[in-house]
Amino acid sequence: MCYNKFLAKVCEVSASLKYNSERVSLLEEVLKSLLVDKNSQINTVDEARKIYEQSVSQNKRKQTEQLNELLKSHWFKTGELLISNISSLHVPWYVSKKFLPYNKQFKEKFGFGIDSLLFFSLILQSYLQYKQQMLNFEDLTYQFNSEAEYGDLGFVADPPTDFVRKWSKIIEISMSELEQLFYMMPESELNSILKNLSLDIENLPKKEDMRFYLTPLLQAKNKVFVLTPKYLVVDLPLLCESLLHDCKCYLNSKGRTFEKLVQETLRALPFNSMAFNLRYGANYEVDAVVKFKESFWAVEASSHPPSLKSIKGNLMAIQNDIKKTVTKCIKQGSRCIKHAHKKPLNYFSKNVKTKGVIIVVDGIYPQLNINSAMELFEEDLPVYIINWFDLASLLEEPEVEEFENFLLWRSKRPMPIVCFDEKDYWAYYFDYYKNDKKFRAAFKTAQKKQLRVFYISHRFNNKDYLGKLVRSK
Repeated sequence: MCYNKFLAKVCEVSASLKYNSERVSLLEEVLKSLLVDKNSQINTVDEARKIYEQSVSQNKRKQTEQLNELLKSHWFKTGELLISNISSLHVPWYVSKKFLPYNKQFKEKFGFGIDSLLFFSLILQSYLQYKQQMLNFEDLTYQFNSEAEYGDLGFVADPPTDFVRKWSKIIEISMSELEQLFYMMPESELNSILKNLSLDIENLPKKEDMRFYLTPLLQAKNKVFVLTPKYLVVDLPLLCESLLHDCKCYLNSKGRTFEKLVQETLRALPFNSMAFNLRYGANYEVDAVVKFKESFWAVEASSHPPSLKSIKGNLMAIQNDIKKTVTKCIKQGSRCIKHAHKKPLNYFSKNVKTKGVIIVVDGIYPQLNINSAMELFEEDLPVYIINWFDLASLLEEPEVEEFENFLLWRSKRPMPIVCFDEKDYWAYYFDYYKNDKKFRAAFKTAQKKQLRVFYISHRFNNKDYLGKLVRSK
């Protein structure tokens, strides 16, 4: 094997990952195969097709399963499921509030602090952006030429030659370059961070154990390759959670730091009144209660930590962890609603038309809602489940003063609109439903006929890949 030729092929596949924004999961599988087999002769397009067809063949053998179970399986196996809601803009706040209180114990165990890890990822991300500017890198996204091409999930396109050439220079960083970039960081600390964020070309795990969202770097001799730059910052919540999984002081906290983070976040809501850690009934406690103009909501922060298997993408573990944490929160929130007419809850709940439960799931749980196409949970009460990162994003939107109106609409049953996350529900409500009576009428019709309408927003999703299709119509 020619070492330099192999690394050039690694950079080429990484460039394809960057270029084919709608084929990330497939191309990550290509990259894994390349790293394991070290076959620098592979053709990226052909290898992607081969892997896709193998996947289709495996799915055909499962056709006897119920459709709903197949849908769940496909949903959970989405390559970016665990980081799909994580906004890099909110990661510093999330990491600082949730994990930084355990910085001392973390540093004693791993040889670097959580603050240093955050600093490293942010600086390296900024450095890559600087290199893009210096090289006049044109950040292109492949635009599909036809609906058939877009619908062909095994199709990937080769990026332009100049795109690959420049991308290869951007993601390749020498150790001396890194040492200069982080000259204020002790060498031992820098090496420890690299060890935890990197795959080692000389000691790679099995293909099924590779997780680029946990290890976005590749160390090869005296160089580091940033295989998946977009994971540099968004991987930190998952990485910190996995590393702290054996830390007793963190586990014994029972999610208190996340609960405090949720409470701080809730302060941005346009509430009429609010209280935290309110005790009621037979010594019960609710994380927060929020009263808007016309509704009252018991808020529960999901404090059940995900298992290591979940963090590594295990299908059954994710399903079990989500069910466990959400079921518990629904039970606690429902109990609070039942006591809403008694002191001290009646102070907040009187003179309202609606009483419901808001569940804020931890940032590292995927956004899977009570009325999604998967129908994971059922409850008679109005229940709204939202991932913390989605909540933080919505509270920055210009319509935030109308949050209650959105919440009341979002908790309607049945909900015929199906979106991947809450940002898209927000966009649908404010960009279409609220402003157009035709959409409101169509919504009611879909409810009556039990129809499903799948929606992906323009507001929160880059749709450059559809540019040619839109212009051709």
